[in-house]
Amino acid sequence: MGKRIIVNKLGSDHFAEERNNQDFCVSLPTLKMVLDGCGSQRFSEIGTRLFAQLFTENMPETINKDNFEERVKETFARLISIFPSEEYYASNLSFTILACFETEEEFIVFSCGDGYIVIDDGEKIGFMQLDDGEFPKYYIYNYVKKENLQAYQEGVSFSVHHFSKDMVKNVGVATDGLRFYEELDILEKNKLRQALQDGKEGKIKILINRNHLIFKDDITICF
Repeated sequence: MGKRIIVNKLGSDHFAEERNNQDFCVSLPTLKMVLDGCGSQRFSEIGTRLFAQLFTENMPETINKDNFEERVKETFARLISIFPSEEYYASNLSFTILACFETEEEFIVFSCGDGYIVIDDGEKIGFMQLDDGEFPKYYIYNYVKKENLQAYQEGVSFSVHHFSKDMVKNVGVATDGLRFYEELDILEKNKLRQALQDGKEGKIKILINRNHLIFKDDITICF
């Protein structure tokens, strides 16, 4: 396993509006995970940070692909007990979850909501976009009354993506702030991909700072 890249940058729109970074990252030996708070909720960063703290509270070294979804479910049950009403927890706990595990044979990504899977096939870096359209999947919808939802009245579940190590060298995850990569000029795009492939975390942060007006949304990468 090479050096892990962790990037978490505030988007220029949020900076201008004096809003907090709503993204969060969890990096464990067994796990790469990014969380992205709902932009239309003023304080969704509360949910990303509380979830990360409670999710990793007890024996984080035991978290794996087999118990991940159960750990998520247990963590949400604890979180909901903190808030006095559905109005509060639906607002504060609206965030996407992308998590990547590595086994001897493959990389496994669990996704619930928008974001990107970052893939190094040994020759180049590729980005696989996960897009739910107008209504991103938030796990909290499993706890909201059906009549209060515009979509996903039957609940949501994780999608699972498998990447064989026969085909890829490394896999990571990123929040949907990565979409502004498409607005970079060709030289900057190449620099970003190369920095990811070379494990140059600092160069990625400098590139995002240099193009901060392009990266309007918060961006988090764990690769």
